[in-house]
Amino acid sequence: MGGSLVSLIIGIMIAAIVALQVFVPVVNDMIASAGIDGTTLQIAELLPLFASLLLLIAMAGPLMRRV
Repeated sequence: MGGSLVSLIIGIMIAAIVALQVFVPVVNDMIASAGIDGTTLQIAELLPLFASLLLLIAMAGPLMRRV
């Protein structure tokens, strides 16, 4: 069981790193070039944070089932 848990953690961490390295810069670039301002800009700037939190919750789910 220990080996499968370690491989699960490694796989999840690789997926998280790849997702964050691609998603966050792309969204930030799109927000910067969109030309929006005010409340819409503030809400749009929260999208990478929400995506990171969603990824954290998605990572915790399989790990909590294994423990």
